[in-house]
Amino acid sequence: MDTKPFHVLSVLWIVWLFGWIAASKWAKRTRWREEWLSRAAYMIPLLAGAWLLALPPLTPQALNLRMFPSSPIVEWAGAATAGAGLALSVWARICLGGNWSGIVALKEDHELVRSGPYRRVRHPIYSGLILAFIGTALTIGEFRAMIALIFFVTSFVYKLRVEERLMRTTFPAYARYCQETWAIVPYIY
Repeated sequence: MDTKPFHVLSVLWIVWLFGWIAASKWAKRTRWREEWLSRAAYMIPLLAGAWLLALPPLTPQALNLRMFPSSPIVEWAGAATAGAGLALSVWARICLGGNWSGIVALKEDHELVRSGPYRRVRHPIYSGLILAFIGTALTIGEFRAMIALIFFVTSFVYKLRVEERLMRTTFPAYARYCQETWAIVPYIY
């Protein structure tokens, strides 16, 4: 494995994480939040996926085996894909502004955002993060990364269903918005 793409990937994720945490200061006050049991249903697979990616020495050795032979082209393509996915998630987060929340919640003066990537996709942060995790899995190239990707996608799909129920009851225009857009991936889902 060429370590340069992995190091670039690591820097991208670290910069993204610190920016994501810093941006949470600009979120509006929370008016309502989901119950902890609902939150746990998507946080557990999310944390399991993060554990698989971040702590390879603590995973079973069989999961650290490569899925396919090491290739600098694939590893660099993975790092570039991850960078593009992280950029999409940041753009979507900027468009959401103060309406963003890490959990399913209603903010004070919550708005239905339909600009930027929200014109075509209802959950572009998840779209970007899934793309970033696909790129991460390609760069790492091990079974643990593919299993982590499955955990992440499972988490996001569950969470978006909870969010969509809340949005449908909060915004009458949301049903039409759902007819005009894709949930995560245009022309697929």
